[in-house]
Amino acid sequence: MRHLTTSFRLLMMTLRLLQTAPSVKPVYARVIMPDDIADRLERNGLRAKRPETRAKRIAQMLGELAKGDLYMAMSWSGPAKR
Repeated sequence: MRHLTTSFRLLMMTLRLLQTAPSVKPVYARVIMPDDIADRLERNGLRAKRPETRAKRIAQMLGELAKGDLYMAMSWSGPAKR
């Protein structure tokens, strides 16, 4: 029972911290793309500027992964066997 009380206290302290310090990013915060990579993608026209384009690319990626034989329009036979 003591373990549950300690875990609950820790949870409450964490929630209180997140409420009082909104600028603090949680540990699982999204990694920001490095500027040089973003610049290269934009220069080569590889970043989706419109939501429709982004949705189309995501749908293509999900379809290929679900099918299991393509990834980024290239043949793929699955993970390497060890």
